[in-house]
Amino acid sequence: MPRAVLAALLAALLATPLAAPAARAQFDAPGLTGTAVVTLGLGAARQRVEGSTVVRPEANTVLLGVARLAYWFRPTWALDLSAAQFGPASDGAITPLLLGAAWYPDPEGRASRVRPFAGASAGLFIRSLRGGAGATLIGTRAPARTDAVPGARLSAGADVFVGRRFTLGVLTGYHAAARFEAAEPRLGGTAARPTGFMAAATVGLVLPRSQ
Repeated sequence: MPRAVLAALLAALLATPLAAPAARAQFDAPGLTGTAVVTLGLGAARQRVEGSTVVRPEANTVLLGVARLAYWFRPTWALDLSAAQFGPASDGAITPLLLGAAWYPDPEGRASRVRPFAGASAGLFIRSLRGGAGATLIGTRAPARTDAVPGARLSAGADVFVGRRFTLGVLTGYHAAARFEAAEPRLGGTAARPTGFMAAATVGLVLPRSQ
């Protein structure tokens, strides 16, 4: 009888190290394929202001809200779809709609719940001008309009898996986009160029994994 108990204890001890990696599989790099995470973030971004009413180009800091979807199509690669908004700004809110990819290094040798990443994406920066965003020569309100310019973003950050369904993290990056025309060019108004650094704190929801 003691031999049988001893053999059972020995088998349990040997099985524990083998079972632990399986329990953590969803947080390991190979286990993330097919996983999607939706994150929301709040932070700040820099953008340039230039035009005939500005002596020299200058940068200002604006509030930034960002929504991001990451979908792992490979163990260490994720599709990166994001939308953000700079604002409020005097010459209109700017909304980047970007699509790209993010690389998550293999976490071997590190805590697998902490997942740093680096990525690149490109798309359109859309500006929405409200009516009256600049006076006209005859004193009437300027009409509301929407315009867009191409742009891109290089990003880096980290996601921390908190339990099975939530993440906390940080997203940093550098936006580069073409120059928007002034809201009222006939008056020599200022024009925004959404080029500069950004940073945001994020919270995310891990969606049920596709089969």
